[in-house]
Amino acid sequence: MQNTKIFKKGFGIIEIVIATTIISIAFLIMMSTASMSLKFSEKSVVRLKADFLLEEGVEAVKIIRDNDWTTNIASLSVGTDYFLEFNGAIWVVSVNNILIEGVFERKFTIDDVYRDANDDISSSGILDSNTKKITVYVSWSEDGSTVTRSISFYILNIFN
Repeated sequence: MQNTKIFKKGFGIIEIVIATTIISIAFLIMMSTASMSLKFSEKSVVRLKADFLLEEGVEAVKIIRDNDWTTNIASLSVGTDYFLEFNGAIWVVSVNNILIEGVFERKFTIDDVYRDANDDISSSGILDSNTKKITVYVSWSEDGSTVTRSISFYILNIFN
């Protein structure tokens, strides 16, 4: 009879240890899932900011174009990296890298546009001095590597 009581006490302790282990594992899984969820949320916020910076870059280039095509756009060199700077009153083109929030680098390049015999944009043909191709880039560091997003568009000298 004593052997049965000792066996039941030992079995009760084993049940408690198993139950505690199962609860601990479940808790660790929930914590791991919550941690991964926070990391994904943080990455989503950064990518959303990058998308907004791209859109802002497109609009800033259009504003710069509207202020003076000849000085602000036509005078820029093809293939050179340029940066956008808001000086408190207007957007200006800069050759100095300006980090946004200490995280994002935004730059743009300008390319010439050529037209074929049908006046369509092509890789060769007659240079269209009143049209430029702009590519805006936003880069940031993520998990030890650089992530870059870009958008390309055409602008025209609409006030000529």
